[in-house]
Amino acid sequence: MRIPEEARATAADLSDVAGRFLDYAVAYPDCARLMEERPDHHLAWREEYSYPLQAWPTFVGEQKAREIRHATVEITRLAKGVLERILKNDPREICNFYGIKSEELVALLLAEPTGIEEGLARVDFVDSQDGFLCLEVNMGAYIGGWQLRFWEGLCRTHPALVKFFAENDVTPRYEDPLNVLFKHLVEEAARKRISDGGFLNTILAVPKEEVAPTTSLALALNQSYSSVLAQGGLEGKIQVCSYPDSFSARRGELYFRGADRIHAVLEHSDDQTPLDVYRCFKAGTVSLYNGPMSQILRDKKTLALLSEHQESDVFNEEEKAVLRKHLPWCRVLAPGGADYRGEAVDLLELVLGRREGFVIKHGARARGEGVVVGRMTPADRWEAEVRSAIETREWIVQEYVTSRPYLYHHGEGACLHDAVWGLFCFGSSYGGGFLRVMPYGRGDGIINSARGASEGLIFEV
Repeated sequence: MRIPEEARATAADLSDVAGRFLDYAVAYPDCARLMEERPDHHLAWREEYSYPLQAWPTFVGEQKAREIRHATVEITRLAKGVLERILKNDPREICNFYGIKSEELVALLLAEPTGIEEGLARVDFVDSQDGFLCLEVNMGAYIGGWQLRFWEGLCRTHPALVKFFAENDVTPRYEDPLNVLFKHLVEEAARKRISDGGFLNTILAVPKEEVAPTTSLALALNQSYSSVLAQGGLEGKIQVCSYPDSFSARRGELYFRGADRIHAVLEHSDDQTPLDVYRCFKAGTVSLYNGPMSQILRDKKTLALLSEHQESDVFNEEEKAVLRKHLPWCRVLAPGGADYRGEAVDLLELVLGRREGFVIKHGARARGEGVVVGRMTPADRWEAEVRSAIETREWIVQEYVTSRPYLYHHGEGACLHDAVWGLFCFGSSYGGGFLRVMPYGRGDGIINSARGASEGLIFEV
């Protein structure tokens, strides 16, 4: 097949290797069979992972990688700071903006430690003709995508890719999200002086229905975890559970099922944090990641705050430059006026009158739910959705961002795809990422794994 010029241009922006790989992949169809099952350990996790995988990896060069890393870390840092810098850590202001009922609860969450600075995030970007633009900052539970690290070994050792690497003198590097995450846990434990006696035990809390599938990965998780701990002279293990489970506090320290002392808790669930876990966190004897505070910050209205205030004195010139470069225009969808590109407008009239230029999103929903893309929605339905949403003040409106065209494997060959980059930030460290790609023009304009997008690896070259 002939490689479309627009796909060549996208590949060239990523790296020289990306362009060469397109020529190779088209010439050698075996590259499209990376998904072929093989009897090795790399595929054990696949039985429990329901999302389709993209056969072709993405090759990112040094210059693009620097842009990606900087954007991910800086946008995450700025989003984490909105409560203090924009809302002044005022419980009443925070409750009014996010629609929270209890000022007392917010005051409790704001009392140190908050867990904000060391929190975990996945930032979703689209690489467009206008730049590398942030769509969402996911700071709550279900920041998925890290599971692809179990597929990296299969891709790297597949004969078709080994041949490409050898012929092109390429040594790809994979940023393993789990290794970065585990190093982050170790560094935070040392900073807080939480680990004791050379041990660092971690709980991974998941929804009840995910306990069995996640437990099947426990061996692989603990192998990576133990390896990272050993580098710091530590021992420990990861245990999987669902809330509520048998946690207890003794002398201000957290224990699990009456036996192991726990030093860190990773919440991958929306279930309420048990009191003993939260009390020990506030006492400074356990690290809590993705706890109750993240449920505020993960609201998409956080991005609207950043967008609305990006030219204010809240930010310095370097920060303003980051926001201008990487954040599309975004506002809380509410009755009244707004500033749009320097023009005073009525927000409802703007959104209804320029349907194809906007997308509306419910602030609290995830996995592609509560998203309506104007250009993919008939005008009468768009008006009904917008008028319904604007009365709730729970939605945002964001400029629609069009992905550059990528060429990826599809069916028996290849076709142009839209792509969303899911990039991890753990504390202030870049943690790698993955791509979700959807054949161009398919579906309702929402590129999401739960809606059929395939997930692909990122190699740095």
